[in-house]
Amino acid sequence: SNFCRPGKHSLHNTAYWEGIAYMGCGLSAHSYNGHSREWNTSSLNDYIKGTEDDRRVYETEELDPITRYNERIVTSIRTRRGLSLKQLEADFGKEYLVYCHNMAQKYLNSGHLEVSGDYLRLTQEGIFVSDGIMSDLFRI
Repeated sequence: SNFCRPGKHSLHNTAYWEGIAYMGCGLSAHSYNGHSREWNTSSLNDYIKGTEDDRRVYETEELDPITRYNERIVTSIRTRRGLSLKQLEADFGKEYLVYCHNMAQKYLNSGHLEVSGDYLRLTQEGIFVSDGIMSDLFRI
């Protein structure tokens, strides 16, 4: 998925990489609404019993802004398009945009990152050191 041919990227995975909300239906299915994740039980017996009792059997994980920001970095920066700076600001605010820009500056200067239109993305050289770049862009 990370090294696909032009025009052959996975539409399914793109939703995950761009932080788009999705709903999963069925046994072990996962959902995401932009602020939390939910997943249905993996137990077939519990799932059937819940369905018979007209109730869902699931767990929820609330995601704080730092976790959501870090996940956006790790899922989007490795894509061909990169991280949308406009969407980053819209979803997290100016503070996160400034932080990301400040942390990215040394990689922009070294040629490992570039800005193309609205997107911050890895260069060819940056792909091979992307784990280090992403960890530097994270908020702790």
